[in-house]
Amino acid sequence: MCTLILPPTTPGKPNEIWTEAKSVVITGANGSGKTRFGVWIEENNPARRVQRVAAQRALNLPDLVNPTPYERATTQLYFGAYDPSWSESLYRRMKFERRWGGNPNVHMLSDFEFVVSVLFADEAKRNREYAVPARSQVPTEKARDCNLDVLRRIWADVFPHRELVVGQDKIGARISYNAQEYAGSMMSDGERVALYLLGQVLCAPTEAIIVIDEPEIHLHRAIQASLWDKAEASRPDCTFVYVTHDLDFATSRSAARKIWMKSYNGSQWEWEELESTTDLPDELLLRILGSRRPVLLVEGDKRSLDSTLYRALYPDKLILPMTTCREVIGAQRAMRELSSLHNLEIDGLVDRDHRSEEEISALRDRGLMVVEVAEVENLFCVPAALLAAAGQLQKADPQAAARAAQARVISELQKSIDFQIAARAIAEIQFRLGGFGPKAGKANASNIQANLEAHVAAIDVAEVFKRSADLFNDIVTRADYESALRFYNCKGITSFVAGELGMNPSAYCTMITGIVRSGQGAALAADLQSRIS
Repeated sequence: MCTLILPPTTPGKPNEIWTEAKSVVITGANGSGKTRFGVWIEENNPARRVQRVAAQRALNLPDLVNPTPYERATTQLYFGAYDPSWSESLYRRMKFERRWGGNPNVHMLSDFEFVVSVLFADEAKRNREYAVPARSQVPTEKARDCNLDVLRRIWADVFPHRELVVGQDKIGARISYNAQEYAGSMMSDGERVALYLLGQVLCAPTEAIIVIDEPEIHLHRAIQASLWDKAEASRPDCTFVYVTHDLDFATSRSAARKIWMKSYNGSQWEWEELESTTDLPDELLLRILGSRRPVLLVEGDKRSLDSTLYRALYPDKLILPMTTCREVIGAQRAMRELSSLHNLEIDGLVDRDHRSEEEISALRDRGLMVVEVAEVENLFCVPAALLAAAGQLQKADPQAAARAAQARVISELQKSIDFQIAARAIAEIQFRLGGFGPKAGKANASNIQANLEAHVAAIDVAEVFKRSADLFNDIVTRADYESALRFYNCKGITSFVAGELGMNPSAYCTMITGIVRSGQGAALAADLQSRIS
């Protein structure tokens, strides 16, 4: 039973007792008490040995290793000292001074030599255990793998271009492609930290709790997940507790239970376990909680027009792109349901698209904001943006240039009017069909059939198409540019206006974003923000 004792979640409650906790990730903002949380675990799990590796650690690998008896080597590693007259309880008391220098929260851990000594002592112990029966009995059982054997295998998988070289009293490395060998003291930071951490894991006591503070330090992102996957697999008897502020690393531990540190007042933590949700992946949840800024969830990806423009419009918010409208809606709902974890303002923003007023009203009732243009691209084409761009380009008559761009948009809408009519009508029909849902408790096959037929019959397809046609025909007839922006669903609209201004679409959008960010763009920013509600 992998029992792990944790401090109470709030003052006055008893300690938390987790069973079958094989892997735990502790994360949170700076100053939330993560390291001290790890220290508490070390000091308050008496039934199991705890091997804690501090974030502050010296990585000076000795070129030569002095042979050390196994018991002495392991005791020095676990407690920082060795005295055969000491009892287990005395060792636990002395660990505070000898291993942690009287300050386990910030002490620089300098035990690389102890780690290497245990690895060599374990190899010598294995060899001795094998040699004694081999001298009196042939054939004998195959020798067990020592920790150095396991370390070499993991190393070969993680660093395929480097070979770990283990001599009689030293550890070095060899470059695979030219066989050039170099001493352990000449290893890179990443190689040394991988050797050190794997050594700590392999040399930990049986059924230990292994606490690793900042397990990602000096390790390239490409090898972090692989190294720790293999480290955990090498010690199935142990519980791994990772203390990290690296959200990508926290996410990579997909099977781990995750703890979010909310606050620490010097003696008491406020923390909560994060439950996985399909609406909110762990990576996104951790990124939101770690921001400490109001959050705006938008459609698109991090390189899309949505993200770029919204970052310029809302510099004080954390803009998180969610790809689709459905994901924005789901993520915002999930974060608001998890309000006990945070006090952040979480807003969601979606495009108008071909939605009807009824559907838009329903979205706003859910607490979402809707852009009053059909696509985010249309925001780049509002009249104020056209005038700002024409002025920046020093057009002789900015007003005339803006009017020409507007006329081009109306002309392009007229060319595709049948498509726009059909797309809007279909979207409304789909929304109405989505409203079908009789209560399952009172439904049977015949009731559902009758209700479905009645629901479909209530949708007047001809009337829906007529309303859509009247809308777009009126926009074109009156050359109503503002309404065109509101209902014309076309991602190519920026290419129309940019072409009239003599620019390519990308350069045009970059210009508009730059104007919004500049000191002269306050009026344009206010105009764009007024279209979001």
